[in-house]
Amino acid sequence: MTPPTTCWAGKARTTTRNGRPPPPQSSNRLPHWQRLFYRYNVWGNLVSRRHGLNEQHYTYDADNRLIRARGSGPQGEFSAQYHYDALGRRSRKEVTFAGKAPQTTRFLWQGYRLLQEQRANGTRRTWSYDPESPWTPLAAIEQAGEGPQADIYWLNTDLNGAPLEVTDADGRLRWSGQYDTFGRLQGQTTAGAAQRTGPVYDQPLRYAGQYADSETGLHYNLFRYYEPDVGRFTTQDPVGLAGGLNLYAYAPNPYGWVDPLGLAKCGVEQARKRQHGMLKNTNEGYNISPKSWDAYPAIGRDGTFVTDKQGVMNYFPHAANEKEITITRARARAIERNMGLYKDSLSGGFKVRKINGINGLNPRSPLAGNDYFKGPGQHLPGGAPEMVINSQSTTDNSIINTILTVSVGK
Repeated sequence: MTPPTTCWAGKARTTTRNGRPPPPQSSNRLPHWQRLFYRYNVWGNLVSRRHGLNEQHYTYDADNRLIRARGSGPQGEFSAQYHYDALGRRSRKEVTFAGKAPQTTRFLWQGYRLLQEQRANGTRRTWSYDPESPWTPLAAIEQAGEGPQADIYWLNTDLNGAPLEVTDADGRLRWSGQYDTFGRLQGQTTAGAAQRTGPVYDQPLRYAGQYADSETGLHYNLFRYYEPDVGRFTTQDPVGLAGGLNLYAYAPNPYGWVDPLGLAKCGVEQARKRQHGMLKNTNEGYNISPKSWDAYPAIGRDGTFVTDKQGVMNYFPHAANEKEITITRARARAIERNMGLYKDSLSGGFKVRKINGINGLNPRSPLAGNDYFKGPGQHLPGGAPEMVINSQSTTDNSIINTILTVSVGK
């Protein structure tokens, strides 16, 4: 089975958090960064990682896959073993923390996408994904034993697939995540901690295709492991220089690129394919604009910005047939960031409009458009395609129709 094309980029962090350049690198192997110190073997695999008084050691097999880890991590002293199937997917991990019984977790896969984890106590968790965005999780289904009873948790994600919030079947917030630029979970958002009802939900998914290992703090990324503290992989790219000159790199902009397999690249190419689909297949576009614009006769002075359905509706996976919804300010800001909008431009609420027949509306590269957008480009910061059409009315008609009105809460 050949893995599908995925997304990559060529550079990791170029400055430290204090603004200073990182230390000199040999073969792109990072020896230290702030309080983190790294050592590699001759094959370029990370074999030790020290952070303050905590140190971890890693062992690899002949295929450069991590098979053992030991040391001290976020949850204390541990030893772990990792097992893989014939396709290179992790099938099982066994973790032993000091003074505790071993914990075994088994993993089931749907192709190269994680489908289920099974725990030794008989509980299991199954993930469901967005059919139009295959690396975006929609729901986690928790079950115990063999019965049909299950608890469903809904995942609200950023455009790059990283879960931002988890709600239970009753709509109560159970988890919220705040990440730094390269995917290190910094903790719950302040608003999320205040709104959460009940215990914090255990949510291991991170960027697209990543599963956070609590014992090491690393993210399992299918064919490699990812170190979120420095935004790099722990081993060299299995596809070699086809992945770029920096064999440890993740992405130039993780808000617009994803690497669910830890292999190769896409980006502009994918946006162009989606743009082609807008013009040749669906002949429709989608627009997000602030409610305040309803005071004007048209959306945009020199043209109306549109993207495809996925680029807009991906933010509202649970809207279903709803006409009006409310989202958090954190989610609104994520939309602003990924759509190339100025900060707080959506804070007063906004409308999602569908525009039919865009082929007859002079579609063009967005060299001009409404002033809220940051400028021209082949795709939005979040990776979605973009184009401009003739300015459209803010009043619904046979061409343009408001499909969702969104209010923004706290």
